[in-house]
Amino acid sequence: MKILLFIDSLISGGAQSQLVGLAKQLKEQGYEVSVATYHNFSFYADFLSANSIPFICIPKASNRFSRIFYVYKYFKKCKPNVVIAYLGIPGILAIVVRIFGIKYRLIVSERSITQKIGRIERIRFFLYRFADVIVPNSYTQTNFINTFFPKLSQKVQTITNFVDTDFYLPTFIKHTQNKKLKIVVTARFSKVKNTLRMIEAMQHLILHGINAELYWYGNNYFEHGRPSILSDYYLEAVAMIQTLNLEENVFLHNHVKNVNKVYQQSDVICLPSIYEGFPNTICEAMACGKPVLASNVCDIPQLIENGVNGFLFDPNSSLSIANAIENFYNLNEDQRALMGKLNRDKAMQNLSKSVFIQKYIYLFDFLKK
Repeated sequence: MKILLFIDSLISGGAQSQLVGLAKQLKEQGYEVSVATYHNFSFYADFLSANSIPFICIPKASNRFSRIFYVYKYFKKCKPNVVIAYLGIPGILAIVVRIFGIKYRLIVSERSITQKIGRIERIRFFLYRFADVIVPNSYTQTNFINTFFPKLSQKVQTITNFVDTDFYLPTFIKHTQNKKLKIVVTARFSKVKNTLRMIEAMQHLILHGINAELYWYGNNYFEHGRPSILSDYYLEAVAMIQTLNLEENVFLHNHVKNVNKVYQQSDVICLPSIYEGFPNTICEAMACGKPVLASNVCDIPQLIENGVNGFLFDPNSSLSIANAIENFYNLNEDQRALMGKLNRDKAMQNLSKSVFIQKYIYLFDFLKK
């Protein structure tokens, strides 16, 4: 079976991470796999090359006016048996190309939570009638589709994210009474990821004498823009740090490839998003045996139980975020270690590669019928 994985770009996002991980697992299962994009960002290109997985940025397809033509041309040349399209626009493109006459089975993968039903959303979900399977990566999105587009419900199969528990490994750090609490966030700088409110929470902590540092790693440029152009939101975050005199407590970094070391060197991982699907950063942190502080939204409470393996907070309140961090700060070393152990155990049981890939193999068997 020849499988083409299709996405807009290979920036350092959660969807991209899962897609290249799926490509590797499919290859290990003996499938013929390739990856195609239409924007020339290649954060994960080295990963694909190291695993001998063909990758192409489709020539001339970055232009949105001629994109359909060049995607059609490439798909016709490639002749895949199955296309797995990640994200909304690539899913729509794969459907349109299929309608134009190229034959393949199509799986469209929903990677985020739909917040509104506007014209674009109605078009997208209308076109999903022409897909074979719709795969949300969260139960929240599955419930949304079943509620607002019930005619699609028979096509929906939820497959949550996986984490490589052989790569993301625990390293337990010994804590001392006066040691600074090292908080790590790995997410792009955006309103959805809630960078500004997280900085405000850090101000609350410092004013209340909490000895803490925040290290945020993420994309700091316009999505699909030139990496040299910093986003306005990122620049606003830099200005806020300066205004609040937090230069010695809050550090903003570009994304890193070896995020495993970043997790291992932290005390706790935080994700203050306004909404999320099934977040990679939490899954990876759990596999690393790290406690997690996160927004009480969407699927996150299925991963994090408040006061057990982390703390939950209201992402719309900087005080709520600060309180959750303070609650963790006040735990002793044994309590922190237990939270981390519970997370590692949960990741091993529920987030493994084997569970993930078997669900896709089941879909392929279904599509053969």
